[in-house]
Amino acid sequence: MSGLNRINAPLILAILSAIIFKIDTGHAASNIPWKKLPGQATDIGVGANGAAWIAGTDGAAWNWNGKTWVKIGGGSITRIATDPKSGIWAIANGTQIWRFDGAKWRHLPGQATDIGIGANGAVWIVGTDTAPYRWNDKKWIRVGGGDLVRVAVDPNGNAWVVNKSNVIFRYTSQGFKQLPGRGTDVGVGADGSVWIVGTDGAPYRWNGKNWQKHTGGIAQIAVGPKGYPWAANDGKEIYVDSRSLKASSTRPSGTSSGCNRPGDDRGSARNQFSGNCRK
Repeated sequence: MSGLNRINAPLILAILSAIIFKIDTGHAASNIPWKKLPGQATDIGVGANGAAWIAGTDGAAWNWNGKTWVKIGGGSITRIATDPKSGIWAIANGTQIWRFDGAKWRHLPGQATDIGIGANGAVWIVGTDTAPYRWNDKKWIRVGGGDLVRVAVDPNGNAWVVNKSNVIFRYTSQGFKQLPGRGTDVGVGADGSVWIVGTDGAPYRWNGKNWQKHTGGIAQIAVGPKGYPWAANDGKEIYVDSRSLKASSTRPSGTSSGCNRPGDDRGSARNQFSGNCRK
C-alpha cells in the first residue's frame, strides 16, 4: 500500500492543482477601465438619463457637465440621489430630507440616513429607525423590517438594501428576499444592473445568481443608465467606468441660469441648509 500511495501522490497533487487553477481563473476579477475624475465626494448619484451628481466634501451638490463638476448649491449634504428628471434628493443636516427641482429646495417630512431612486421615479429611504420607507408623493410608507444602512432602487421600483451585518436583500412581491454575498453599499442602474461594494472593498456585479467580482477598491457606488459604475473610494476620490462618460449629463431646468437658496420655501430652514447656486 505504501508503494501505491507513493505512485499516486504526484498524480493526485497534479489533479488537485489543475482543479484549483481552474477555480481561481474562473473567479478572476473582471477589469473595469476606471478613470479618475477631479474633485472629492462623500456620495454619488446617477439618474436614469445619465445625469451624475455628487455630495461634495464641502457638503454641496455638484453636477458633472462632461468635463468637470459644477456646484449647484446645498449645504451639509451627506447622501444624494437623482430622479429621472434630474431632480436632486438629498440627506442633509444630519437626517433631514430635501428635494431640489432645479428652481428651489423643498424640505420633505421624515428623517433618513440614506436615499435611493429608481428609473421609474420610485423613491425609498432608510429611516432613522433603520427601516425602509417608500414615498407615495405625500408621505413615507414603511415597508418591512429594519437594521438597514444602504438602499438603491431598481427600474421596477423595488428596493435593494444592505443591513448593518452587510447582508443583502431585494424587495419582491413576497417581501424582502435575502441574496448571497456580503456588501457595504449597493447601486442599481436604469438598465437593471445591480452592483455592490463587497466587504473587501471590491465592486461586484449581480449576474442573476451570484456576484461577479471586478477590479477596484471603493467605498461608495452608483450605476449609470447603461450599467457602468461610478464610485468613490475611502479617500473620497471619484472614479468612473470610462464607458459611462459617453452618456450625456443633464441638469434639472433652471440650474444653468441660477436658482434660489436652499430652504427658501421654509424660512426657518434657511440658516440650517444653505449654499450657493450656479449663476
